[in-house]
Amino acid sequence: MLLPVLFSFGPSLAGVIVTGLFLDRAGLKDLARRTVKKRVPARWILIVLLVPPGVCVGSLLAGWALGGFAPYRFDLPVPLT
Repeated sequence: MLLPVLFSFGPSLAGVIVTGLFLDRAGLKDLARRTVKKRVPARWILIVLLVPPGVCVGSLLAGWALGGFAPYRFDLPVPLT
């Protein structure tokens, strides 16, 4: 579960590390300033933050309502002795 997270944020983290190594605090401040330079309406921020968890909760509720979530039964081909 850790690898997808590292793969997702790895390039961004590498960029921050390299900026910090070569341009020190001034470079990191400039990077942070340019990152938040664009103004985004609050409704879009709420949509981005609330829609994915809403879809997850909705799919879980649909699975529960349709009788999913039965315990998974695992049978070994050779019984353990």
